[in-house]
Amino acid sequence: MTLSTKSSNTPRTPRRTGRKPVTLTPAELDALGVLSVAEVSALVRIAEDTVRREVRAGNLKAEDYGTPGRPVYRITREALNAWRAARAVTPTGQDGK
Repeated sequence: MTLSTKSSNTPRTPRRTGRKPVTLTPAELDALGVLSVAEVSALVRIAEDTVRREVRAGNLKAEDYGTPGRPVYRITREALNAWRAARAVTPTGQDGK
């Protein structure tokens, strides 16, 4: 009988995902006409999951270039501006107007 030399307590290397962080500057993001979910997330400073949730709910218009099991959304600058305007909070005065 042979014993395994590998211990069950050895640390495993972390699994890497295929996603790369968005490293565009705000000026470069402003110049883009069509944005990915990661770029919208970086520009608006919200989580990527929130962007995807808004797209699936129909609140944020996007084109799906992926497959049904793995969507790849592209959001136009006009759709993003309309979504931001709809979510904008307007301050009210003391009298509620």
